[in-house]
Amino acid sequence: MTRKAICTGTTATGGDDSIGLGCFGLSFGCGTVFKLSPSGTETVLYRFTGTNGDGENAFGNVVFDAAGNLYGTTGYGGSGFGTAFKLDPAGHETVIHTFIAGEGGTPRDLVRDPQGNLYGTAEQYGSRQFGTVYKLTPSGQ
Repeated sequence: MTRKAICTGTTATGGDDSIGLGCFGLSFGCGTVFKLSPSGTETVLYRFTGTNGDGENAFGNVVFDAAGNLYGTTGYGGSGFGTAFKLDPAGHETVIHTFIAGEGGTPRDLVRDPQGNLYGTAEQYGSRQFGTVYKLTPSGQ
C-alpha cells in the first residue's frame, strides 16, 4: 500500500461474496478499504469479514499516520456497535477498538491530531441516546 493514491476510502458493502450471508443477511460482502491510482485503477486494500470480531459496513473517511498506517471505522461488527481499525502498509488489519452500546455505536469519520489521537463521532447511544464524540489513542484506548 503506497500513499501515491489520489483517493483512499471505504465501501459499506462489497468485497467478498464467498462468506455466505454473514453481513446483514446479504451475499455481496461486508465492505472494503480501497485506493485509486492517478490513472483510475482501483485496488482493494482490505475486505471486511464481519466475523470473529472484525468490522463490517465501513463508511466514512480514513486517515493516515506518519508510518503509513491507515485508520478508519466500521458501522457494525466487533460487538455489534462498530469498530475502529488500523490497516498497516502491508495490508494487515487490526481492530483497535470495539464500540459498546454505552459509549457510542455506528462510528463515523475520524480526524487525527499531531499526537496521533483519533477523534470521531458515533450516531447512537451516549448519555442521551443521540450519539457521542469520542477520542481514541492509536492503540485504541
